[in-house]
Amino acid sequence: MLIIRKANEMEEARLFQQMGKTVEESTVGFAQNDNQASANMFDLLLKSGAYYLIAQEHNLIKGWILIGQDFSTLKPVQTAGIFSLYVSPQYRSSGIGRKLINYALTELKQQGYQQVQLHVFTGNPAKLLYEQLGFKDICTLMSLKLK
Repeated sequence: MLIIRKANEMEEARLFQQMGKTVEESTVGFAQNDNQASANMFDLLLKSGAYYLIAQEHNLIKGWILIGQDFSTLKPVQTAGIFSLYVSPQYRSSGIGRKLINYALTELKQQGYQQVQLHVFTGNPAKLLYEQLGFKDICTLMSLKLK
């Protein structure tokens, strides 16, 4: 049976060991596999109150979501952020990502948040899931490499 719950410190440490790979995959190669840089970025989020929810079955973590307050909001409402969603490749398309997001949305609503935002890179197949759950495009971030 799949259980979704807050990760403990030991589990967070295990997730940090995979951060570089996770960031590279979720950014569709835009960011390189760099565990230290990725861990530093997520550590800042954790220190500001964000936390991981994990999807676990038989002591095996099958996926996770990192949620917390979003400080970059442009609207004067309590806004939360989904900073990371990851499901191990062998468990994808089994509904775990959807369950993690729905659990997180319920928890964030109970905490008083009125809006949830996330960033998704072009080409990330998770965008379809986000759209199915009601997320809408609100901006486009563009990039140009300078030589």
